[in-house]
Amino acid sequence: MSECISPNPSLLTLAEAAAYLGRGGKRPSTCTVWRWCRRGCRGVALEYLRLGREIRVTEDALRDFGQRLAQADRPLTASAAPAPPPTERTRTDAQRERAVAEARENLRRRGCLK
Repeated sequence: MSECISPNPSLLTLAEAAAYLGRGGKRPSTCTVWRWCRRGCRGVALEYLRLGREIRVTEDALRDFGQRLAQADRPLTASAAPAPPPTERTRTDAQRERAVAEARENLRRRGCLK
């Protein structure tokens, strides 16, 4: 009788990895876990093993992936906060007259006004 080798319990299929990540809440799809393996997320890839046609990951690789993603997050800074709306600036009458005179002179030079 041949001896069966039981699969290593620390190697998870992508479906099992998605279920592992979704404990107590919403879980990522199997396709998302595959994409993390193949393409990564924010420059961080999930380490995986390819066994024939299957891709397997470990719990340690999932934890490491999460930690590296957290490190890749940019910290919130004051520059990331939305800028306040611009304050309305008012011109003095003299500034307004100078701007009008410059615009007229510019139009005269271009031949639009005589």
